[in-house]
Amino acid sequence: MEMEQAFALIVALKLAKKRKFRKRECWVRKWVDRRIEFGACSTLVSELKLEDAQQFRNFIRMSAVQFESLLDLVKHQIVKRDTKFRAAIPPHDRLMVTLRFLASGDAYCSLQYVFRLPPCTISKIVPEATLKSLRDSKSLPALTEDWRPSRESKKSHFHL
Repeated sequence: MEMEQAFALIVALKLAKKRKFRKRECWVRKWVDRRIEFGACSTLVSELKLEDAQQFRNFIRMSAVQFESLLDLVKHQIVKRDTKFRAAIPPHDRLMVTLRFLASGDAYCSLQYVFRLPPCTISKIVPEATLKSLRDSKSLPALTEDWRPSRESKKSHFHL
């Protein structure tokens, strides 16, 4: 019996040694840290707004004017505070990432290269921005029956 206990103790110690976590090589990858200068929100989106309204609309499926009015509506709900360690992602960028995800259906791993945000951050931004925006919206019908008049008006509007 003592031999079995000793063996179990040795196995437990070996497992405990294997579970030691590696020290992180870096907290933020260098290319992600250059988001402010080279990310899509600071470069591509700004250019599209000024130079090519149709491609901006194609990028997030709404015009720049619609985007700005939506941002004004939800800005106070999706804003985060800066900390001593890092600057918060601005509401403009948070909404842009969310709309691009909803418009394209791209994976978070794909969006990370466009917006220079890690997938784990995008995975927090998208549901949070979507839910916070919808939660306070008073125009959404609560019951299925309430959707029917809206659906019928859309059918007639789009000639379906």
